[in-house]
Amino acid sequence: MRATLKSLVPNDYPSLEQFTPDDEQNFGLWLTLDIGPADSDGAEIFQLLYCSPIWFHEHELGDGVRSGEHTVFTKIYDRHALVAFVESRVQACEGIDWHEIALKLSRLFHWEFDGYSPST
Repeated sequence: MRATLKSLVPNDYPSLEQFTPDDEQNFGLWLTLDIGPADSDGAEIFQLLYCSPIWFHEHELGDGVRSGEHTVFTKIYDRHALVAFVESRVQACEGIDWHEIALKLSRLFHWEFDGYSPST
């Protein structure tokens, strides 16, 4: 089984095409990704922070220590490179079932069901 990217949308803009950073070397953008099995219409929600190291340093470090988990860094904003990067990572992910794939994807993207366990 393989995963496919169904959509990639900035959290604060209707589309990537409508986002233009004021400074291509100092920006941060939260993204919502719908990713699901390639052979079905269904998808689950993943999140990702796409930012420059300068922006991360200014906005996310706070007291000076923070993980880069679920964050992709780039020196300059390039939406085409971002989409290509995400698509290649998603398409390379395969497993015996969707849960195995989602767990693998959650290493790079924050999965909506991360840490969830159904009550028994």
